[in-house]
Amino acid sequence: MMRPTQRNLRDFRAAGLLTGGLSLLVFFLWHYVAGLAHPLPMMGSFGLLLAIACYYELRDGLNRHTIALVTVQVWLFTFAAIFAPFLRGLLIETLDAFAATPELVALSGQEYASALHNPVLGYGSCFALCLALLRVFFTGAVKHFLFGWALEESDLPQPCPHCGSCRK
Repeated sequence: MMRPTQRNLRDFRAAGLLTGGLSLLVFFLWHYVAGLAHPLPMMGSFGLLLAIACYYELRDGLNRHTIALVTVQVWLFTFAAIFAPFLRGLLIETLDAFAATPELVALSGQEYASALHNPVLGYGSCFALCLALLRVFFTGAVKHFLFGWALEESDLPQPCPHCGSCRK
């Protein structure tokens, strides 16, 4: 019987983090767009965004490091799907307060106040804002956690001893 090695355990953890992240992403995205009459186009656009992000991570080839980078993107998208409903709720509350103030409506115009009647308002923009904020502030922390769990030191790109740039 073959005993699991440290490498096998890390690969198993990496696969579990990737599949768990994808599963949670689908769950939270469906929860996020559940208020729409036809949520599939919005889900498709979020999926296309994830595919583009993964494409840019996979440009350097398929290895353990790039799979870990894809996993980082999946988890950032998952966290964005978790926090986007809160941001959208804040947006809707702000716009309700805006529409309830006749002076602001007269100053800015009726078309901004009537935008509240659109049920699709804010889904894509709130998700994109959450994703951007997470990428700016938490990408390093997510990478550090996932790389520690899923990669060995030999899986990471090593700097060139002459110029200091990363080798693949």
